[in-house]
Amino acid sequence: MPLPGKGLPTYYNLTRLHKILFVLSSAWFVLLLVLVWSDYNREWRRYQREFRKLDARAAELALQKARNPEVQQRLQELQANLEQARRESAAHADVIRNLESRLRGVRAQAYLIDEQWRFAKSRRDALRYRYQAALQTGSPDVEPRKRDFLEMEQTVQNLFEQLKTLQKEQQRLETRLNQARRAELDLSKQLQTATLNIRNYEKKIASLKPSPVNYLRDLPLLDFMVPYFKIKQVYLQDLYYNFTFRYVERADRCTTCHLGIDNPAFADAPQPFRTHPRLDLMV
Repeated sequence: MPLPGKGLPTYYNLTRLHKILFVLSSAWFVLLLVLVWSDYNREWRRYQREFRKLDARAAELALQKARNPEVQQRLQELQANLEQARRESAAHADVIRNLESRLRGVRAQAYLIDEQWRFAKSRRDALRYRYQAALQTGSPDVEPRKRDFLEMEQTVQNLFEQLKTLQKEQQRLETRLNQARRAELDLSKQLQTATLNIRNYEKKIASLKPSPVNYLRDLPLLDFMVPYFKIKQVYLQDLYYNFTFRYVERADRCTTCHLGIDNPAFADAPQPFRTHPRLDLMV
């Protein structure tokens, strides 16, 4: 028994039509791949790939200079002093814990009084309005409203004085706590400052060196999410295109390829990555 529909009359030869559609679809798919690759392989993208390698090497050299023996010795001294300061702070741990506990209590009490003071001010303003309205209308309950307003005014003043006292106590405790920890805090800041350049170079190298994450990020059709390769442009002030009924700022896209133009580290780099010869005029 023949299959349903087999041998039914058609205007076109379906087998030939399927072949034609297959060829056209394949050609369209190949054309799409060519278009995607031609966009991905633009000249400015090749420049930016090359510059990323140069930038990574420059960062590695800068990191090596930042890790010179003098800096390493300075970091070791700071680390040793910091450990000593921490041991001294541990020796006064009871005093520090007591100050921290008192400071938490004062902060909580100051927060509570501040809330009460703000609500009392709102209540006072409402009572003032009622008192003034009674004066204007000649209401018989002027005196009770005046008494309520004055009592609330006194409450506001009392709460404000309590708040000021608590704030002064909070500042005093914070000062004592900072003094107890001053050596440790100062050395921690000095150590962070001394290692800042090293940490920045390490982060930069990690973001520039080849890795699975960077590889996936730079793939065609995926690079739009967090693009590294992109057109760089600067809008120029006071320079416009004169379109009909509108002026549009001009955009300078030179730094798309001249990526090291404002970086002195690329003074000897090949073009188009070399530093501008008159950097004082450019920056």
